[in-house]
Amino acid sequence: MSAEYFNAVSTLYGATDQTARKAAEKWLQDFELTDDAWGVATAVLSAPPGGPNGDANAPARIFASQVLRHKVARDLYKLSNDHVTQLRSGIVQMLSTPALLDARAVTQLCCALADMAIHVPAWTAPVSEVTQALGQRADLFPVFLEFLTVLPQELAAAERVMTRAEYAERMASLVEANAAQVFRSLVTSLQGMLHAADPRLHTKLFACVESWMDTHAIPLNDIVQSQIIAMSFDALASSDVAESAASILSAVFDLAEPDITHQSAAGTAVVQVALPRLIAAAPLIHEAADDEDSARSMVRLVTAAGVACLGPIAERPVDFAPLLDLAVSVMAFPHLDVLNQTFDFWNMLTIAVHEDQLFDSTPIVSAYQRLLGILIRQMRFAEDYEDLTAKEKEDFSDFRHFMGDVVKDCCSVLGVNAVLSHCLDLLGQATAASSTTSAWRDVEAVLAGARAIGRFANEANPDNVRRLIEALPGLMAMHPRVNFAGLVLIGCYSPWTHHHPEFLAQHMDLVSRGFSGDTECVAAAARTLMFMAKDSAPLMHQYIGQLHPFYLTALGSLPLKESLDVVEAVSHIIAAAPVAEMPQLLQQFATPLVQQLDPSLPVPTLKETLYRLAMIIKTVKPAIAAGQPHPILGLVDALWPYLQGILAVHARTDPVTEGVSKVIRNTLNDSCIPHYSADQLTRLVDLLAAQFAATQFSCWLWVANHVVSNFSRDAQWVAPLLQFVQQLTQTTAAMAERDGWDAAFETIDEMHGIFSTVLGVLPAQFLAWSPTLDNIVQFSLQALQHSTNPHTVGSLLYFFRALLDQLHPLARPAFARQGVDTAEIATRVVRPHAGNLLGITLAKRIADLVGSESFSDVMDIIKFTAEIFPAEFVPWCTQCLGMFSFLTQAERQSLLALFARVQPENSMSSVRDAVNKIVMLHQRRSGHGTNSSRRRRN
Repeated sequence: MSAEYFNAVSTLYGATDQTARKAAEKWLQDFELTDDAWGVATAVLSAPPGGPNGDANAPARIFASQVLRHKVARDLYKLSNDHVTQLRSGIVQMLSTPALLDARAVTQLCCALADMAIHVPAWTAPVSEVTQALGQRADLFPVFLEFLTVLPQELAAAERVMTRAEYAERMASLVEANAAQVFRSLVTSLQGMLHAADPRLHTKLFACVESWMDTHAIPLNDIVQSQIIAMSFDALASSDVAESAASILSAVFDLAEPDITHQSAAGTAVVQVALPRLIAAAPLIHEAADDEDSARSMVRLVTAAGVACLGPIAERPVDFAPLLDLAVSVMAFPHLDVLNQTFDFWNMLTIAVHEDQLFDSTPIVSAYQRLLGILIRQMRFAEDYEDLTAKEKEDFSDFRHFMGDVVKDCCSVLGVNAVLSHCLDLLGQATAASSTTSAWRDVEAVLAGARAIGRFANEANPDNVRRLIEALPGLMAMHPRVNFAGLVLIGCYSPWTHHHPEFLAQHMDLVSRGFSGDTECVAAAARTLMFMAKDSAPLMHQYIGQLHPFYLTALGSLPLKESLDVVEAVSHIIAAAPVAEMPQLLQQFATPLVQQLDPSLPVPTLKETLYRLAMIIKTVKPAIAAGQPHPILGLVDALWPYLQGILAVHARTDPVTEGVSKVIRNTLNDSCIPHYSADQLTRLVDLLAAQFAATQFSCWLWVANHVVSNFSRDAQWVAPLLQFVQQLTQTTAAMAERDGWDAAFETIDEMHGIFSTVLGVLPAQFLAWSPTLDNIVQFSLQALQHSTNPHTVGSLLYFFRALLDQLHPLARPAFARQGVDTAEIATRVVRPHAGNLLGITLAKRIADLVGSESFSDVMDIIKFTAEIFPAEFVPWCTQCLGMFSFLTQAERQSLLALFARVQPENSMSSVRDAVNKIVMLHQRRSGHGTNSSRRRRN
């Protein structure tokens, strides 16, 4: 095996043949899973250098260290206690001869040793034992520092594979119990090595302090009484340790935040010691601006200081004006990604300012004024913007969006008039320099900032908004991007326009021109037209005649998204028209669409037409008096033969069926439902049943769910709709049996949505629905067992949770009054399958097939099962735990004790801990969820 191992490693790292390398990689992956890997990895790491393989052993040792680390993380539970102790001693012995090991191998072995400290509770004093073994010799001191560095990092990475109680215990015993002593030792070592000949050791010491500071376990008094704050500020001038030093200082401020807020002695000491040094370090902080990593650590430091001092800043802004100035100045750093961490600070400061009565708000106002100017400058398009990748352009767009939120914070502090005035001043400066090639970038950035406060426009001085709006026509002619920004701004200010209709004509003219621009301008024009119609539909009724020819042109020329915006805009205007005019308007704007429903047309054309019709039906929802015809249902009556015609040809064409289902679904709203006639509903149900029987497309079930939800409360429709659901169930079951569970996942998902709806609307009828209920439970359990789609699994769990909830003993009296014996139903229908349901539910959770939104359903299924079947619950749990081979017998017993507590103690926290424990053990032992994401410095 050793020879094969060396050959595989040599091939993986040395061969040029990709096929051979992949084969070697596969062999090594399989080898790592074997029991022999323990011995081979240990032997390779323990062997002296040289020998027949010479220097070629170095890659083999590095890979062996990785194997050993992975084996400790995944398979340590398979070893006996004696073997674990022997392995631990072996790793310590390997680390005691670091000359044999590459630095990367040292890191891997230290991680393995740290994992043993974390996951072997019987090892009661790992830090002191490793200190005794590795911390007493100068030549081993770097190795000892590596162990101390990775221990907190590995514990943080292991949090997701431990229960809360386990993590708290390990944090207390490994970190908190040792933090003060380790910290004092590290600081002492730093003080003794400030002028050490080996700068790498200095770097390692700072990295180790950083790792322990990140735990927030070091007492603040110990930090204040040490020299770490002063040494860290001194270290900001050293490129080797500046980032670690900044991280240490950030952690100090994070830890001190509550003490600073409550003005404790330690908190006051941090402010008195650290804040002057931070202000004095401003030149160093600004020097880091051009290097992204350095800038990120410095911005993090300044932000941490600002957050820690939020309360004092709001209470005594004059005293903290230098910190505010520094926080504002870093916002001008050129690497925009590093500024994301500042946005929450500005929002929190804004909230704090509003909560406090400021004695002198001048520093706050001054800071936000400077901040506003910087924000708008940062929104400028770079000169090389067109050369950026699509991802970089998307990131810049996201950044501007978040910057817009900070502009809103400025508006909250300064007032909308001050922000608008500043924007107008900047516009004046930019237009005065319009001869320069960059002027349009300045104008566009100002418009981007101004649109962020559009929702405040109605609170502003109308004259300020007027000046901005009146300037738009001239500005938008400068450049296509300025045109786009102006169009978006008009949309953002459409609520203001509603109260100032004198600008409606101007805006309509600018939007009309926008449709002649580039692709982005067309999209902005369409979206803005929709916003204007939505906010000012009655006012825009005067333009309906002018819109008609444009509308017809748009249907044939615009992409789907933009055409839908135009259709929605027209629909809002129709929806606000007098009811008497609606049939004529629908005839005018919808009939051209209906006439395009020719089955011979290309599928994309049919899809777009159906989506546009669906938008009209979704948007036009007038209040119609009882007994009066509903214009939308009249439109659907006229549309129905066309829908039948295209379905006759395209029943199995997904884009077409999706479009038809949207059209029908959008009629099932509060406006239309009271006006549905019996014939219209029967026609709809017949269509859904026929189409689903023919195609098994899930979109028909989506519509059917809404039909059941909206009409099954009417007694005359209960029996027909239950029969309808039974038909759909039979078709779904036949599809799953014929095509397989994975192929039917969407259909199963929608079908169980219908089951849950019926159970919620007609619980007594559903529970008494024999033998259909029996068949549904068996079918649903099979579906849960075989489903691998998390969304489908979630729908199935939701259904079972709802079913058990209705069968709960507390609900029995209410059902008994309706003549339904739910105790008998639970015993006859659910009891034969309840143990299996528990096991499958746990298996899906373990396999990571349960989304976070369904975690509570898992808990409720367990809880309700225990309360409905108390005598059988513990034996069922015993059976379930026996299914999981990765659990030891001792673990099964402890988990069973947690499950059993749900009955006498109603302790759901113990059940939650048990489920989490099973999931975490599986993750750890299958190799998932154990990789640390920490940054390593070698």
